[in-house]
Amino acid sequence: MKFIELFIPVIISILLILSDYKFSYLNHLKQSIETLISPIYMVVNLPSQIYIWIDKQGTSKDQLTINNNNLHRELLKLKAKLQTYNALALKNKKLQALLGSSYAVKQQNFTLARISKLSQSRLKKQIIINKGSSSGIKIGQVALSSKGIIGQISRTTPLYSTILMTSDPTC
Repeated sequence: MKFIELFIPVIISILLILSDYKFSYLNHLKQSIETLISPIYMVVNLPSQIYIWIDKQGTSKDQLTINNNNLHRELLKLKAKLQTYNALALKNKKLQALLGSSYAVKQQNFTLARISKLSQSRLKKQIIINKGSSSGIKIGQVALSSKGIIGQISRTTPLYSTILMTSDPTC
């Protein structure tokens, strides 16, 4: 009898896991639970955010001057690249006019977010950001950094989102 009491919950758990994996029946329930749990996540994450804030407040004037000079040099380099890009865009418009091309790239909207947590284990590589569905983030959107594509939004709550990184084995 004791065996059956232990065996039935295990069977029910396995069936729920398989049905969720194959058919995604529980997505709405999982989304609701994540929405309810998101304030708890924010409270748990608060000490690390406070530590990061305090650490940033303690930077010296010399370090800020060095960072400012580095950013100024980077800005000059980016302005030079922008001039090259503008010249290429102008040439491209002239060529399109000559060829009668109708190809055009639509304007893209971006949402800037801060990384709250980086989780990199052998089996799962995820980033949690501080923007969620209340900021217009949707499941399936591409996540970009200054160096290129990071991954894809896999889960959202009103307060935060999870990015599945491109280096994740399941991606």
